[in-house]
Amino acid sequence: MRALVLIVALFASAAAQADDARLARQNYQLQCMGCHGEAGAGLEGRVPSLRGTLAKISSAPQGRDYVLRVPGVTQSMLSAAEVAAVLNWALYEFSGTDAARRIKPFTAAEVAQSRSRPLVEVGPVRAQVLRETE
Repeated sequence: MRALVLIVALFASAAAQADDARLARQNYQLQCMGCHGEAGAGLEGRVPSLRGTLAKISSAPQGRDYVLRVPGVTQSMLSAAEVAAVLNWALYEFSGTDAARRIKPFTAAEVAQSRSRPLVEVGPVRAQVLRETE
């Protein structure tokens, strides 16, 4: 009986994680895909690609601060928890499992705090962060 309860709990947990990933993907599609594209490739010269760079930038403290202060995060109509879920989903989707495991997951508290300090000059800060994370 105990084993059955454990199995049911594991399936329920897996189903909840799948639902969370589906919702994060849906929120990405509705709130981010217009600029970053379905595959996270961005718009050359206008909107940065998330593919590979999101993980690289998010692995350094100054890069993580940058990601949490870009206009798409600070001005999003999504809740802080939803934005954190989208960022975590994007790490996995556009950088792979290894990168997503290596980088501390974004939290709702981090997102909420960042919204009070939006970036004004995004391009120069991004360039500096990329230089510092090379």
